[in-house]
Amino acid sequence: MPFDIEKLLENPSINSIIFYPRRSPKPSSEGEKYKILEFEIANGEKNIKIGGLFHFRSYENPSVLFFHGNGEIAQDYSYFIDKFLDCGMNIAIMDYRGYGFSTGTPTFKNIIQDAIPIYNLFLKWINENGFSQSVFLYARSLGSIPIAEIASHNPKNVKGIIFESSICDTYKIMRSLFMIDVPGFTEDSIKKWSNKTKIAKIRKPVLIIHGTRDHIVPFEHGKLIFEKISDDIEKIFVPIEHAGHNDIQLYEDIYYPEIKNFIQKLS
Repeated sequence: MPFDIEKLLENPSINSIIFYPRRSPKPSSEGEKYKILEFEIANGEKNIKIGGLFHFRSYENPSVLFFHGNGEIAQDYSYFIDKFLDCGMNIAIMDYRGYGFSTGTPTFKNIIQDAIPIYNLFLKWINENGFSQSVFLYARSLGSIPIAEIASHNPKNVKGIIFESSICDTYKIMRSLFMIDVPGFTEDSIKKWSNKTKIAKIRKPVLIIHGTRDHIVPFEHGKLIFEKISDDIEKIFVPIEHAGHNDIQLYEDIYYPEIKNFIQKLS
């Protein structure tokens, strides 16, 4: 019997190793500078709701779709959101199934399958609410899984993609970080689902930021993303010396100026 990679990617035992969901109540009200997002995703007989927060300053600023790292939730970013907004963007911080006030249970397969529906619903939402249709995709760590899926389709509204502390070789990260070692699980078996395959299809400008001392998603992943992007595409690789995985945003004199320059140049 051939190895069924999709069954592995939906296996509850495997996904309990990969994901660290945290729940939080849905905010009771919207603020002057943020709106509550709740996108409904078709899921058989029972739909799933994916939550997030859209932070904004100007309706004319580009609209950024951001997927966060594992163990994080959208509301974590409210404490330092001004640093992102200072880069000249409006930004939607999105959760995954089972994170924040989203319903459902996360699996490796469904965070990929939810990606395009979330992007389409986000595009519809910003259009209906009068925000800029100039869109950027932004991935942090685990967020590179859905962002690579969206970016591989090269949507026409997307001006550029940012990968921060992001995964390139999905097989390696599942073996080294999550210690997944089952018979039949090989680099070839997961090729269709790997970021490495999807990133090679990107035809939009890309900014890659990675800490040289990242021991969760090693620095080599950032270098490999850069290599996988065609040389015909505008690509920028920013290594941040001494930065790890969870402190990279503290290197403010490099991190935020690079993001601001990238977005302003392409807007």
